[in-house]
Amino acid sequence: MKKQLIYITFFLSILSFASSPIFEDNFNSGSLSSDYRVLKAQGGFTPKVVKKRLRLTNRKHDLSTAITLDWEFPTNNNKFVIEFKHFAYGGCDEPGRGMGKYGADGMAIILYDSSVGSTPSPGAFGGSLGYAQLINNNANVNLPGFEKGWIALGLDEYGNFITNDEGREDINGNTVYEGENTEKPNSVAIRGKQGVDRYHGYR
Repeated sequence: MKKQLIYITFFLSILSFASSPIFEDNFNSGSLSSDYRVLKAQGGFTPKVVKKRLRLTNRKHDLSTAITLDWEFPTNNNKFVIEFKHFAYGGCDEPGRGMGKYGADGMAIILYDSSVGSTPSPGAFGGSLGYAQLINNNANVNLPGFEKGWIALGLDEYGNFITNDEGREDINGNTVYEGENTEKPNSVAIRGKQGVDRYHGYR
């Protein structure tokens, strides 16, 4: 459930019959434009541009942040393409909290219901990657998932975004006690939409 320092650079492209991007950002300006909304749920870190990179977390544990882009995309043929460069490194440097050099978890690219407005609340930290819920009765942790999340693609370094422990559900809505699942490091996984509330679903 520990969070590793993550830098991300990206540009977004919408493709129909033409392949030129309609939005692009290399963060050379050194700051975020008004098209972005910076969100945070746990840990107190605010995403920002550092050395022409968008930094989502720092070298601390239990962080959940998000950044949204307010942009209308013409989706001819229901197709759009997101391209980005992703850097994760540095580990976590809090003494006595484990993970040391390598740190963990990863990041998620999320689509959500725009009816929630421009500032949805992110999901939980750790293996939930800021998207799914996190429920751990032993640690007295009960955190909701991403507000009106629709689908998330997780780039999972530690490997537990795909597992159904910590309150996360499998495709049938089942969960298990923490530690019963085996992590799948350096994997890519998809989770679905919010259920009846922010503590259910995201399967």
